[in-house]
Amino acid sequence: MLIRATAKSYNKIMAEVVSVIRSAPAEQVSQILREYFASQRSEVGYWPGDEEVRRELATIPVYRKLSRGRLRMVLEAVEDHWRGWIPGQVSAAGMRIRRASYAIEHVMPQAWIKNWALPPGGSEAERDARIHRLGNLTLLTQKLNSTVSHGPWLGEKGKATHLQAKDVVLLNSKLLKDYSSKQWDEAGIDRRTEHLIDAVLAIWPVPQGHTVHIDRAQTDSSITVEIADLIGAGHIAVGQSLYSRPGKYGGFTGKVLSDGRIEVGGQVFDTPSSAGQAIRGKPTNGWHFWRLEPSGRRSLKEVRAEYLRLVSPEEVEEEEGNSGAAD
Repeated sequence: MLIRATAKSYNKIMAEVVSVIRSAPAEQVSQILREYFASQRSEVGYWPGDEEVRRELATIPVYRKLSRGRLRMVLEAVEDHWRGWIPGQVSAAGMRIRRASYAIEHVMPQAWIKNWALPPGGSEAERDARIHRLGNLTLLTQKLNSTVSHGPWLGEKGKATHLQAKDVVLLNSKLLKDYSSKQWDEAGIDRRTEHLIDAVLAIWPVPQGHTVHIDRAQTDSSITVEIADLIGAGHIAVGQSLYSRPGKYGGFTGKVLSDGRIEVGGQVFDTPSSAGQAIRGKPTNGWHFWRLEPSGRRSLKEVRAEYLRLVSPEEVEEEEGNSGAAD
């Protein structure tokens, strides 16, 4: 998520993870899983290293590139980490930050030009490039009103004074420790970005000595969805009746078997398309051909799209637009 890598084929990876867990001795599961993820070599499955994460987060405008929910999750995790909620240790704080109840706020406002003068030799482009970076974001118990939010940093009615009244979170109190009486600027954003990245890498660590090796030849970005995947996710039940699309080839029925295959007229087929081809006598897109209702209103393709929204949301549009004949 942080480096904006693709989530394609995660359904395949998680199926392998289930197999790894089942075959591992209970006391060794965590170590074996770490080894499994660290051994991945494809572009869609590799475990990003600290260097790549730091390089990306140093300059990425996270406010625009990550959804608000995901960005809030990262900031909440950093807050907990700074409070002492570290695996294997006793927290130094009484409680974690309350989830999904804080607003994400820019320290230097997006509309900075009126009250935040550039320093001598400063560049508007360099400042604008930093506005949405991780180091310029914080969490507040309530959103600053527009006057204070876009106002100056220092002064009796400045943003720093307003933040001091809401420093119940360490994201703010640590910021104000160094900048309560000093102008918040580009250098401050850069330093705070690095501190937040340090926390991110500590919260989600890679194994010691982990290095990234990507085998381009192994890269396979396609997503394969089978009926068995839909059964496992609860989208289709074993024994589900399937109905051929109304029209020239309407009136045929099939049944979903426990292993994900489809029985039609006493014959068993491995895929929806092979079952549809047996009826039509030519290559058939079985996901579009088979319906879950006699009226033909709901197709397997729609159920497949629902599944994809869970395992790989960014691929739904591509999958919905794929009307090829093969599985």
